[in-house]
Amino acid sequence: MFGIMLLFATPAIAPAQDQCPHVVVSSGAQPGGRITYTGMVDGGDPDASATFNWTISAGTIVSGQGTPAIEVEAEPNEFVTATLDVGGYDRSCATSQSATEEAQPADTSDCPLLMLVTDSPARGKGIFGAQLFPEFSGAKWRWSISEGKIVRGQGTGRIDIEAAPGRTVTGTITVEGAPAQCKLAETQALRIK
Repeated sequence: MFGIMLLFATPAIAPAQDQCPHVVVSSGAQPGGRITYTGMVDGGDPDASATFNWTISAGTIVSGQGTPAIEVEAEPNEFVTATLDVGGYDRSCATSQSATEEAQPADTSDCPLLMLVTDSPARGKGIFGAQLFPEFSGAKWRWSISEGKIVRGQGTGRIDIEAAPGRTVTGTITVEGAPAQCKLAETQALRIK
């Protein structure tokens, strides 16, 4: 007797392509280390309830986790990759996408220009003067010198110093009170008569 054996296989069923969404991530950097990443989901199962989970390679997510867009804060010139995993669709759908952006340094175009001038008008005497262009109210002037002593002007844009004749004195001015992205400091050497 011959028996008949029938084998039935259950085919793996992949979701119809129109049930999977197309995910794109775009990015843009602003001065000061802020980067915005935006995820866009197109198509897919119209009954799916999309969820958004972001991971980043560096920096800190400061807003937007769980939404289609995040803001990241990173160190200037640091490359940050943000990966968006979109949930709520069939697990066999490819719903992860990434974008990489370089964090930009702070915009210093609005920072004042700091200029430093020096003079040694007499034996053992020296002058360091600084000027801001444009000037701003609330500037706090802080001077330091490598040797000798400041005899007048600390806290102003000009100091008079005394130092040993023939010595080279390095003077540094730091101005505080400007916008945070402005680093106002200059150093210059002066040979004392």
